[in-house]
Amino acid sequence: MSAWLLSIVGVIVVGAVLEIMLGESGISKFVKGIYGFFILFVIVSPLPKLIKQASADLKFEIQSLEVSAPEASTSAAVETILGELGIENAVVLTSGDEIYINISGLKTELNADYIKSVISSALNIKKERIEVYE
Repeated sequence: MSAWLLSIVGVIVVGAVLEIMLGESGISKFVKGIYGFFILFVIVSPLPKLIKQASADLKFEIQSLEVSAPEASTSAAVETILGELGIENAVVLTSGDEIYINISGLKTELNADYIKSVISSALNIKKERIEVYE
């Protein structure tokens, strides 16, 4: 990035020197036109690299979303089960094989062990993988 800025400054300095040397001669308009295209080229030159980098970043983000999709579906399934149990607005997080459920501050008569057993049997996972925070 600093090399690009240095290039722009260099081109501007060269242009100023050319303008001083040429003055108002007949060829100065022609040189100024070519100089304008050169400035445009110097300013636009890093764009292909930036576009390539943005494309690579986008591909990485898409791959990250594809990897986290199973976790999202697990979270959605847990939220659906909690909704059927009458527990709304619980915070559900999944990390690898672990499921974390925060029901603190929510009014429910159900205890953590019952919630664990229902989710465990519905999703066919071990109860030890489920943590419920009351």
